Amino acid sequence: MVADRNQYLRQMGIDVWVLREDGGLSGQPVGTAAALPATDTASSPRFHLCLATYDDLSLIFEVPFEAATLPAELRRLADDIALACGRSRKPAVQSLRWPMVKSPGFDQSASMARTALAERVASCGPFRLVFGKSVLAWLADGDIRVADEIGDYLKQPLRKRQLYGVLKEWLS
Repeated sequence: MVADRNQYLRQMGIDVWVLREDGGLSGQPVGTAAALPATDTASSPRFHLCLATYDDLSLIFEVPFEAATLPAELRRLADDIALACGRSRKPAVQSLRWPMVKSPGFDQSASMARTALAERVASCGPFRLVFGKSVLAWLADGDIRVADEIGDYLKQPLRKRQLYGVLKEWLS
């Protein structure tokens, strides 16, 4: 069990330290990331997506990469959209930041990003609204609707009314 854990940590690029036979602390890591196949994290895609599911409606949109949490103005807008569609205001929120880790031994390619996102989307509701074509580029085909970038609705509040009308028609 310990060996499996150590191997898992080494594959993530984390040096694993163990006690010496004489009971003292070892200064040598058990294995190094240099033995793992190198991947270039600089060429990995870079995005931060939010998947907010309100009952059967899931909103998928991009948030600033540096954001540690969902920005309040985006959360309010998502809540307002859900409320206008008759959904609850308590979403299940998932986040996917890519690349996930800064490790030379972890595959962070575009195909892995698509796979990771597909796994997250599979747990979303059946009605999926994607904001922005940049997000759409990472999704596999499926039953989704596409709207403009979510920031556009923040900048032009009158466009929200048009969005609500389209959503009510789609969800009925």
